Amino acid sequence: MQAIKALLPVLWLFGMTGSMFAGQELQLDFFRGVKVGQEFRCEAKADYLSEYYLSGSIESAKTPLKHFHVELSGVLMVTRTMEAMPCWLELKIEKFAGFENDVKYQSGLDGKTLFIRHDGSGRTNFAFKESGNAIAAKDASLLGMIFDLGTIELAGKTIWGYPGRIRAGSTWIPDLDIFRRQLARLNARPEKLEGMVTLKQMQVFQGIDCLVLDMNINCLLADGETCAVISYAVFPADNSTYGPVKNDLCILRKRQIKLPETEPLAAGQIMHSEEKFHLETVMLPLKINK
Repeated sequence: MQAIKALLPVLWLFGMTGSMFAGQELQLDFFRGVKVGQEFRCEAKADYLSEYYLSGSIESAKTPLKHFHVELSGVLMVTRTMEAMPCWLELKIEKFAGFENDVKYQSGLDGKTLFIRHDGSGRTNFAFKESGNAIAAKDASLLGMIFDLGTIELAGKTIWGYPGRIRAGSTWIPDLDIFRRQLARLNARPEKLEGMVTLKQMQVFQGIDCLVLDMNINCLLADGETCAVISYAVFPADNSTYGPVKNDLCILRKRQIKLPETEPLAAGQIMHSEEKFHLETVMLPLKINK
């Protein structure tokens, strides 16, 4: 799970139709800086599944190895920024639930307030506000499925790209250099990297005029390993409002290994492994300090 998490830098409940801006040109900026004191209502679900199967002279069904699921609701406040992005956060947890291999994990984080901090080297740390003590390793691992501050880019940089004036149906290339730098956290260098962003339509989400985008990134690594990213994001139409207010992110990583010929039962077999990560996040601004 650590490997697939490193690719992370958040209820489709829509109302109006895309005809709201049919044919209208827009000048959009997907980099939306935040300010200290800004608050958000956060609802999130994350799911991680790793599986393997064999192919060759013997075919096997997919066998699960690890399955983690986490759900969270609460209020986030930005307490420190770097390059106009949050690097320290305060999280007031209302509800938290974690599951490992479908067994519920008893964390005791409900009602707690935590600090979430970027340590300057790409790692995200979690500590209780009241005591300053680090939270349990299992809690940190599960929360890390939702909150991974990762590598903070220069202000103005965003993986969603810089398309200029666009309209519904417009497509452009995302900032693949940002994705390449995230891959560097895995010590991975892509042999082929391509992607596309599409502005789908305008809709109203939670009373906010928003723009719906989807992004697809496909990556080919060494030895036939692949990584595919699909993200559906909802950005406020107002460039000054932080976004996305909703994000649905899916990552699929596939690898295969030819098993040693020295093992009679493994000769000629190929073991395939898959990691699937799915994150749904709603981040609604509660207060904006001017």
